[in-house]
Amino acid sequence: MRWIGLLLLALLTACIPPSIPPSLTLLPPQAARGETVTVRLKGLSAEGTRLFIGTAEVPTQKLDPQTLTFSVPQDTPAGPQTVQAQSGDRFAAATLGVLGEVVPNQLVVTVKSGTNLGEAQKQIGALGFRFIQALQPLNPSSSDPNDPCSGSLGVVDVGGKPLGEALAELDQLNIVYRADPQSAGGAGGVDHLGAIGAPAAKLRNRSGKGITIAVLDTGLTTTPTAGASPTATVAGDTVNLQPGFNFVDNSTDLTDDFVNPSSQTPLHGTPIAVLAAGAKLGVAPQATVLPVKVCDRNGLCLASNVVRGVCYAIGQVPDRSKLVLNLSLGGDTPVGVLEAILGYALSKGTLVAAAGGNQGPDIHDGALVKLTPRHYPAAHPLPGLVAVAALTQDPLSGQWSPAGFSSQGVNIDYLDIAAPGQDIAVGQYVYEGTSFATPLVAGALALWREANPGLSPSEIEVKLKAAATPLPFTPQQVGAGMLNLSSQP
Repeated sequence: MRWIGLLLLALLTACIPPSIPPSLTLLPPQAARGETVTVRLKGLSAEGTRLFIGTAEVPTQKLDPQTLTFSVPQDTPAGPQTVQAQSGDRFAAATLGVLGEVVPNQLVVTVKSGTNLGEAQKQIGALGFRFIQALQPLNPSSSDPNDPCSGSLGVVDVGGKPLGEALAELDQLNIVYRADPQSAGGAGGVDHLGAIGAPAAKLRNRSGKGITIAVLDTGLTTTPTAGASPTATVAGDTVNLQPGFNFVDNSTDLTDDFVNPSSQTPLHGTPIAVLAAGAKLGVAPQATVLPVKVCDRNGLCLASNVVRGVCYAIGQVPDRSKLVLNLSLGGDTPVGVLEAILGYALSKGTLVAAAGGNQGPDIHDGALVKLTPRHYPAAHPLPGLVAVAALTQDPLSGQWSPAGFSSQGVNIDYLDIAAPGQDIAVGQYVYEGTSFATPLVAGALALWREANPGLSPSEIEVKLKAAATPLPFTPQQVGAGMLNLSSQP
């Protein structure tokens, strides 16, 4: 009879349902600070479950035995954040996209290639959203359905609906390629050429000839006016120019009207163009600059303008492998459609240099720990995209170290290279910021492309980093080290 008891025990054991692995779903998966997020639990009970964003516990409300809600705390860092539910020894986690520096009530909508724009506006309008900027093709010349620039972009007012909820509703529409927040990022005297070995590159006849560097920034002030000649005087230097466009005002007026609010130093895109390709001060003196104004006089660079500007620049250079994008801009909130566009451009050979951010180091003050936020688009995990840190030089020792303002720390795991970014003299003004280190790298990428027309952006990135001068700092401060053109390309 013992075997009958064992059989009954085995049958009873088989009938007990296996433990459900704990998991959670966040609705919506993106949210702005202060917005409510619903947490649906599996394998965990809402009763007694604690919720954390990173290491900080957040208050919750129980809706039912398997559902919690919480409000995103105002001090939550922007970007992807881990939300963890804990009940005893059981854990579950998911990622919440926290919206940081974004325009309230606005979203950027990109619809798929081939979509009837009238029908698209009707479907989006049915959600209660009003178009501030009508849907317009990003790059009418692109016929590749895999090219994100082959779609159309518009900007909508969501009428007070929480941004995370509105993003989720738009993502449900089959016509929508991407829905994104209207990110409101910013554009925010040393021998910079000698420091990075540019004179040696010049002796090797490296000049950037045949390469176009698109400067997506606050515009370009020239003497005479841009477009009057293939070359123009820019901040006392000479730059080869290709006519560009102003996406802030939808005009051809490219005047750089930016004034730094803290230092009152004028111009931003103008010195960047000179540092990349000026005849005297530029790394690639024979490259051509394509000025694209996507940031206003206050340095505000709306995501919709940046996306349009990148697609425009790509459309102006038939051989995309001969294009370098200089992105001395960014913010704390990733924009999915921009990441997709940059990824596609890189796959076609376009080179990209992006500023690593000016948020300085992590703060550790007793119990207070404030981690430096990631800076996008530099932080997008795209092979071939080169994220740039800024260096400063000690006037006595001549040693180079991370500039105090340059983003560095635990979260800053995306830096690739560092370049001089403080006390950079252009014309009668002195500039500082990762914005001004970035064009030195953009110019260097032009030289690498000139010397290696067949290499992929990832291969050029590897070579650029391998040639860097090592510095006694971490990759989260300076990437692979200091830009070095003294022996390569």
